[in-house]
Amino acid sequence: MFIAILTLLSALSISGVAIFYSVIGLATIFPGAFVPVVIMGGVLEVGKLITASWLYRNWKFTPFMLKTYLTTAVIILSLITSMGIFGFLSKAHLEQNLASDTLIQRIQILEDKIESEKMSIERQTLVINRAEKAINRDTGTASGDIEVQQSIIADANEKLKTLLAVETNTIRDLNDRLNTTVKDLNDRLKTLDKNVSDVLTSNKSFFNEEKAAADLKASQKAERKEIANKMAEAQQTIAIKIAEAEKRIAELKADHKQEIAKAQEIIGTMRSGSQDNRGQFTKEIENAEKRIFDSQGKIDLYIVEKQPLEKEMLTLEAEIGPVKYIAALAVDWGITDQVETSKAVRWVILLLIVVFDPLAVLLLIAA
Repeated sequence: MFIAILTLLSALSISGVAIFYSVIGLATIFPGAFVPVVIMGGVLEVGKLITASWLYRNWKFTPFMLKTYLTTAVIILSLITSMGIFGFLSKAHLEQNLASDTLIQRIQILEDKIESEKMSIERQTLVINRAEKAINRDTGTASGDIEVQQSIIADANEKLKTLLAVETNTIRDLNDRLNTTVKDLNDRLKTLDKNVSDVLTSNKSFFNEEKAAADLKASQKAERKEIANKMAEAQQTIAIKIAEAEKRIAELKADHKQEIAKAQEIIGTMRSGSQDNRGQFTKEIENAEKRIFDSQGKIDLYIVEKQPLEKEMLTLEAEIGPVKYIAALAVDWGITDQVETSKAVRWVILLLIVVFDPLAVLLLIAA
């Protein structure tokens, strides 16, 4: 008797928890009608348990059609309960994933801002180096400074000429390589065509040359397709490399234009009577140093803002640690090569619902 009572209490407790999870899960699926869904789910769950118990006690005396319907209803309600439990547990996992994704996104935004400030520091450092070199080359007289800037222009022109020659030769070599590849592939196509043509012009008294030529061409289909793919691939690869070289040429011309314009501006300033060239470069250095200081301050603020987010992220990762270990077990046992955390969670939920509501119903019948 004690075991029967214990079994009944266990069945009722599991059923109660299953009802709660199922009803909340179903209400989550239909959030627009929360209260009606809760009422409907609760009534159906209680009805399912009573139906299962009644069927067990009156199985022999129940008409076949009624027995079939009630059994089907119990099975369907068990599936609905399992669906509700799945929805409830999935919602909990998705909420945690949402929190994790939000943290990852916020951390990534801060890291992007930090990277942007670092790039700004690098650019300002280049400005300082360029200005310091100009100061070191400054002679202190208008005529001497003009000669310095003119030598800068000459050096820039010579540098552009050399680099343009390199990139132009690169483009020419790429075109030559493409032409050679295309010629080799076309030669092979001509050989295949000649083989087919030779069959067509052979002695007709021995065999049907049209059929033989068609068969030969059909047997060449794979090779012809491979030749076409190689030709397209070569053209695409060379086109990409040529585009990269042309982009480098455009960048070289833009840098050259900027450098020449800067030198010409300085020459124009000196010829107009202003000789405070050193002061201009000093001012550029001061402005760049101020920007670097501001960027470093922003980086420090971003790091401080990122630290609590990273700590919270570690806490969330620790919470899903057991699931990761479950997924790792599947890999260790050789069941699969890789298991995602979300997939592992779904498997755990499925295992739970398999033994949740069915166990409650069967324990009630056993009691």
